[in-house]
Amino acid sequence: MQLTGKNKAAFDGQKCIICQKTTSKPPSSTENGQQKIREAASKRNDEVSKRLTLIGDGDFVYHMTNTCYKGYTLKLKKTVDRIAERQGRQETEARESSDVQLPGTSRRSSVTARDKPIDQCDMYNQKCVVCGFVKHYGNYEKHRISETNRAAKFLEATVFFLDEVYTRTCDLQGIESVFGADLYCHKMCIKSYLLRYDRERKTTEIADSDDPRLLKRSIRNC
Repeated sequence: MQLTGKNKAAFDGQKCIICQKTTSKPPSSTENGQQKIREAASKRNDEVSKRLTLIGDGDFVYHMTNTCYKGYTLKLKKTVDRIAERQGRQETEARESSDVQLPGTSRRSSVTARDKPIDQCDMYNQKCVVCGFVKHYGNYEKHRISETNRAAKFLEATVFFLDEVYTRTCDLQGIESVFGADLYCHKMCIKSYLLRYDRERKTTEIADSDDPRLLKRSIRNC
C-alpha cells in the first residue's frame, strides 16, 4: 500500500513507519508502542509525523530495534536526561552544603529521599514496582524512587526491556510522573534491574554495530 501526499515522500504502510526499509527482522506493532511513536512524532514534527497524519487513527508497524523504535522514542530523552543529571548534581551539592554540624550536636550521615524507606504501616501492603511482590527473600522493606537520575534511568530501562515493569508503568511520561506516582521497590530489585539494563544495553549496542573493528574493540574493553 502506497500513501502519498503533497510535499510528502511516498509512504509504504506495510513497512516500518520510521525507516521505511525492508530488513531481515520483520516489523511488529503494539498499542503501547504505537502510542509512544505518536507522542515522539508530535514533538519532532518530522517525516514520521507526516506519515502518521496520512494514516490518521489507523494502525502501523515498526522495527523493534535500537535504530528504529528505541532510537526514535528515546533520543528525545537524552536532552531530558542530561538536564536531570545536572539537576541531580546540584541537589546533591545543596544537601552536602546544608549538612553542617551544629555546636553540641553529633554528626550523622544524611539520608536522601531515595534511601528513606516506606512507612511501617504500609510496608506489608505496598508492592515492589520491579518484582511485583510485597516481599523479596523475606524482606518487606521498600524505598521510594525519588532521585532524579535513578528515575530517568528507570524509565529508560522499562522502555528497553518492554517487560512486566514497563506494563505496570507505561502511563508514566517523565521523571516528574515517577515522583508523583510514589513508586516503591526493594533495594536489591531496583539495583539488579538497572545493572541488567546497563549490561544488556551494552551487549545490544555491540551486536548492532556494523563495523567489525568496533566489535573487536568493545570485546577487548569488556
